[in-house]
Amino acid sequence: MGPLIFLSCVGPDDGEPSDSAPDSVVDTGERDPIRDLDPATLPASSSPCREPVLMRITKVVDGDTAYVEDIVQTWKTEKVRFIGIDTPETYEDQCWAQEAKVATREMIDGELVWMTFDRTCEDTYERTLAYLWRSADDFVNMDIVRQGHAWAYPYEPDTSFAEDFQTAEDLARAEDLGMWEDCY
Repeated sequence: MGPLIFLSCVGPDDGEPSDSAPDSVVDTGERDPIRDLDPATLPASSSPCREPVLMRITKVVDGDTAYVEDIVQTWKTEKVRFIGIDTPETYEDQCWAQEAKVATREMIDGELVWMTFDRTCEDTYERTLAYLWRSADDFVNMDIVRQGHAWAYPYEPDTSFAEDFQTAEDLARAEDLGMWEDCY
């Protein structure tokens, strides 16, 4: 019988996530439709203030605002106001505010989204202004309006999808969806 040889693997290639990287960024080798999405395929503003970025929703504040983390580069946290829409305010206890918050939370909380931008990157409250996408065909801002949780809210100069948001609001109103049935 020959000598016994013991091999040991130590370090980042041992198959276990390191303490410095959360499980959410460990490459499992499986395809992820959000991570693998080419942001160039997303509908975009003609003059965006910033390139698209992949983010994780960490906390939904209300129906049109959330905190996100940049998981690709810096783990930077940003407070994001969704462009082109407005939901009832939770701090004012407006009709449908809690329902809009819950709907947005159920839709995206903890999820990866691509953020795209219009002409203005930040509002007067130092919130990042963004459009949120789960795919080129799954536009979060639009879904919130279309389900009756928000108004179309065009605010110059960030109006790239204003007509589409208004059409979505008109359809939600006509069908008495969400707040249009209970509040108006």
